Amino acid sequence: MKREPVITAAVVVALIEALIVGAVAFGWDITPDQQVSLMGIVLAAAAVIAPIVAAVWARSRVTPVE
Repeated sequence: MKREPVITAAVVVALIEALIVGAVAFGWDITPDQQVSLMGIVLAAAAVIAPIVAAVWARSRVTPVE
């Protein structure tokens, strides 16, 4: 997973979405619209964070050239 930051982001999003669905199934009282909104926020956050993490990781592996 070190070489595939997108896979890592997808796994995190899927896990959070599963937790939200599970919480709703066990009685968390939110509307379907709120549930979709939460999942959208998680997906959007992953879409922003994953490229930043990938860039930071890649930059740490590059040797500067003078």
